Amino acid sequence: MNHARLSWYALHVRSRFEKIVASNLSRRGFEAFLPTYKIRDRLNERHLEIPLFPSYVFCRMQEAEARLMLMIPGVMHIVGTGAGVKPVDEVEMAAVKLVVQSPLHYRPCRFREAGRRVRVAEGALHNLEGILAESGNNIGIVVGISLLKVAVLVEIGDASQVVAVSNTRTPVSPLLTALKPSDLWNAPGQDAEGAIEMFPFPSSEVDRTIRCIPATIVFDSSRQASLADARGVPVPARSLLLRTEDFDIHLQIRCERGHKEILGQILSRRRKDLARARFHLLRNGEELQAATADTLGEFNFTDVPEGDLNLQVDLPYLTIIGALSA
Repeated sequence: MNHARLSWYALHVRSRFEKIVASNLSRRGFEAFLPTYKIRDRLNERHLEIPLFPSYVFCRMQEAEARLMLMIPGVMHIVGTGAGVKPVDEVEMAAVKLVVQSPLHYRPCRFREAGRRVRVAEGALHNLEGILAESGNNIGIVVGISLLKVAVLVEIGDASQVVAVSNTRTPVSPLLTALKPSDLWNAPGQDAEGAIEMFPFPSSEVDRTIRCIPATIVFDSSRQASLADARGVPVPARSLLLRTEDFDIHLQIRCERGHKEILGQILSRRRKDLARARFHLLRNGEELQAATADTLGEFNFTDVPEGDLNLQVDLPYLTIIGALSA
């Protein structure tokens, strides 16, 4: 099964059926994730492994496959909203997986939305972001799944291992993220200062510690039909290539049954690890959707609206802004 463009969904299952459901999912070819933790059985003086989030199992799949989950014994429903099933945030899922795969002690805790946000600077949880939790001499980080309002606390031991981070880096600026494709069509590569000169805004609106660069549109199949035929761009899909000095961002915009989606991949000429890149689809400076790259640098947006949109890519050391008409 191709996992490149799938999303994580939370399955609400019957109590004590978590392991059975996870096993059935794996046998059917799905990628299942059942986070667990260990507790001490005082009666038998041994450790038991139990679900970290009781009655929930996570499955990576396409939205169209959701109905198949209801045929698996023990599955009650797929978590979502009144509008239908809803995927789990990729960044939150990656954080929980990093915690449970680490050798550190962790346990379930109360979900938190507010607090001092920090990032782990070193060790097994390097680059993990979450809410700082302090109790006496004990230091921990809380990460959670906002869709389920569940969380896990992992003990890190020493506050010197974490650094404070901004609660948000999105968007960089409503003016900068309101670029139009014509603004950057075959424009020369520019650094943050050049972009600020082109689209000025008060310096207080941007974190100058993070370099910001615009991505140049070098190919658009809707404007270069002959080249699109040579490249084999599928019809009626539209293909875009945005480029910076170090990165290529390939986008394919598809419309099927009245729904528009964007499939993308970011490729680096210098840095290989792009699995934690964060992508934001913006309109007039407001975030519409967010996604996280997989290990191949691939990402996707679903139910994309019409009109001029912007793509913002957040890396730990860099922010990239690109313009597109979707």
